Formats: sequence, C-alpha cells, structure tokens
Amino acid sequence: MKIKLNYVLFIILLFGMSASCMGCGQTAVSVDSPTTENTEPENTTETAETIETVEMTEAVETTETIENTEAVETTETIENTETIENTETIENTEVIATTEPTETTEATETTEPTETTEATETTEPTKEQQPPEDSIETLDKTILHFGYDQDGPRDANNAPAGMAWYIRNWGKWATFIQDTTKKEIYLTFNMGYEIGYTAGILDVLKEHNIKAVFFLVGEYAETAPDLVWRMINEGHIIGNHSYAHPPGGLPTLPLEDQIADTIYMHNLVKNKYGYDMKLYRFPSGAYSTQSLEAISRLGYKQVFYSFYYYDYDENNQPDPTEALKVSLEQLHPGAIYMFHTISSTNAKIFAEWVNGVLAQGYTFGIYPVE
Repeated sequence: MKIKLNYVLFIILLFGMSASCMGCGQTAVSVDSPTTENTEPENTTETAETIETVEMTEAVETTETIENTEAVETTETIENTETIENTETIENTEVIATTEPTETTEATETTEPTETTEATETTEPTKEQQPPEDSIETLDKTILHFGYDQDGPRDANNAPAGMAWYIRNWGKWATFIQDTTKKEIYLTFNMGYEIGYTAGILDVLKEHNIKAVFFLVGEYAETAPDLVWRMINEGHIIGNHSYAHPPGGLPTLPLEDQIADTIYMHNLVKNKYGYDMKLYRFPSGAYSTQSLEAISRLGYKQVFYSFYYYDYDENNQPDPTEALKVSLEQLHPGAIYMFHTISSTNAKIFAEWVNGVLAQGYTFGIYPVE
C-alpha cells in the first residue's frame, strides 16, 4: 500500500516540476501575465485534491478490504462455530443413541428374569417343604425307636392306632402307611446278609408278578451280586438301608458320619450296579428329627412300615403257623409290610401268605419312588 502511494506522489511531483518549468518560460516573455499567476495555485489545489482523493480512495479500499477480511474471518468463525456445535450435537446424539438401548437391554436381560427365577426355583419350595438350610444343627438329636404294640388298638381300617401319632410328628419326612382308601399293600424286605432264602422268595414274587422293595446294607450289596442283579432285572426296587448298619441305629453316629455312610452306600450301588436309589430305611428302626432331616436333604424318601414282627433273629424264629395267622389278620389298606429274608419262617410261609392276601381281595402295589 505504501509503495503504491509513493508512486502516485512521485508522478504528481514530476507533473508539478514540469509545470514550473513551463512557468519559467512564460515569465521570460511576460512577467505580468495573469495566466501564469493563476496557473500555479490552480494546479496546486488540484494536486492537493487529487492527493486527498487518492488517499481517501485508498483508505476506503483499505477499510473495505479490512472489513471484507474481518467479514470473511467472522463468517469462517461462525461457520467453524456452527461446525463445532453440529459436531458436538452429533457426538452427543451418538452417545445417547448408544447408551440408552444398552441400559435398557441390561435391565431387561439380567435383573428381572433373575429375580423371578430365583424366587420360583429355589426359595419357595425350600421354605414350604423343609426348615432353613442352616438349622439342621439345632434340630432334636434324641434317638427314637419306631414301633407299636402289635396287640394294641387298631383304627377303623385295621391299621395300628399308633400310626396317627407318627404321621403327625414325622410325616413331613417319612412315610408310615400308604393310601388307606385302597385295598392295596406294599411289600418290603430288609437285606442284611444272605443265608440262602432270597432266591425262593424271588421265585414267588415272579410267579405272581409282584414288585417288592429290597433295602440293602453294604455287606449284601458287596457279597450277593447275582441276587442283586436279579432283583434289578426282574423289576424290583433297590433301597438304601445304610452301609455299616450301626447296631444302635444311624443317629448314634455324629451327623457328618451319618451323611457319609448314606452317601457311601449310595455310591457303592450306583457304581457297582448302575442303580440310583431313591428310598431309605433306617437300620434298627432308630431315628431322630435331625437324622430325618439329614437324609431328606440327600434326596431320599424315607420309608417305615405299618406291619412287622420279630423275624430278624435267625436263631430265634417265630412259629410259622402263628406268623401266618398274625400277618393275614392284620392286613389293612395301604399297609407297608416289612420282612427279613434271613427268616426261615418267612421262607416257609411266604407263598401261602401271598395267596392269603390275594384271597382277601387285596393287591400288591409298586412302591412310589418319586
């Protein structure tokens, strides 16, 4: 801008000097010429005006240039600002679009179904069917011995009157009698060891298509595999009667040993015969509330009985005639009979007893395991 202005001033000065020289020539002709006197002021005024015009024009151009430049910069700034704002808006929109579905999905997929499933599958059945899991240590350890007076009172269905007391107190864990509205009975055997009578009993059962429950102890499962396999193959049910058969009953053992004995016997039969036992009978008929709960938590249904007599001592057997008479006279709907296969008396009367039961209009049911 300065170079351009200097150039203009130079032209103006050069033009002025030429005019001065022309004036000098005219003065030599006529000093008093009015034209000469009027010329220099006029040219000077025009020159000043020209300079001012040029300067104003350049100033205006400069101002316009600056204004245009500022306008351009302002426009660019505004555009850049809008661009930044638009970019932030887009980024915020993307964040919102990404975040909201994620939060909604997580709330839907994890929280609600988990709460519903847990309440349905675990909590409610546990509360309804058994005490809280941590209460087993506080349950009564008193050892009780199951039994009733065989010659005592009987109810309207000819079942021992004492059954009602057992059912009222421990029916939550165990079965003492089945459906008393049907003339159907259930046959069970306790198997401590083998002395040669079991095969004949299995023959009678097969002849009448009767399915019995055989409660095994560890010794029987380990030493009589052929008979155990026959029981399984002919459709009978195998039950857990403990591994060691403690003389005083299972509750005489510490709680952890009661559980260990039951599990050991279960695994023995499972591994040796591929059979998964579901029913349990306490050895010697001894139990406690704590023992009932412990065995129940292992998944077993516990089975007592509504008929028995003292047939378990092989050296002191009941009279066969009396045994047959009593066992038929005490028939009752839903009866669970318990015999021992080491009994010589049972071996002698078993076929006749079965015929006597059928003659009274009773049938033999298959014990429910589920």
